[in-house]
Amino acid sequence: MPFMRKIYWTHYVGIACNKTLAKVCSDINKPNGQYYLPIDRASIVKFVKDLRVRQIPGVGRVTERVLDALGVRTCGDIYSYRAVLYKLLSPISFQFMLKSYLGIGSTTFNTDADRKSMSTERTFNAMSDPEELFKKVKELSVMLEQDLEKAGYMGRN
Repeated sequence: MPFMRKIYWTHYVGIACNKTLAKVCSDINKPNGQYYLPIDRASIVKFVKDLRVRQIPGVGRVTERVLDALGVRTCGDIYSYRAVLYKLLSPISFQFMLKSYLGIGSTTFNTDADRKSMSTERTFNAMSDPEELFKKVKELSVMLEQDLEKAGYMGRN
């Protein structure tokens, strides 16, 4: 099966052949870097093999613990334990795990979907003074308010 030659990226610039891998790549060199996963089968298989299952978008702490108890810690482990996973997981979850093992993900974006949330984030030095922390929260709130205003949105909560 030939790989798509399109490139997808996320906010932190993860470049890969699909959205899932681009998201994983975007987390590699945070906060100001970028990561490019070459778009060829060998590179993708090698990259995914050593990927911890928790790094897969959609795999939370609970699923990670369940998989860890079975001995599945990396995507490379998924294939070895496929018979056990087939019996324990729902058909949809099992397919999701196999797709993750193979590095297969969606290549389409739904641009018509309504935005559900908006956030702002900044990296800052560690602080423990409550007054400083409240000041930082206020600063972030003002930044978020400005971003919402620019986008024409209003806060609900």
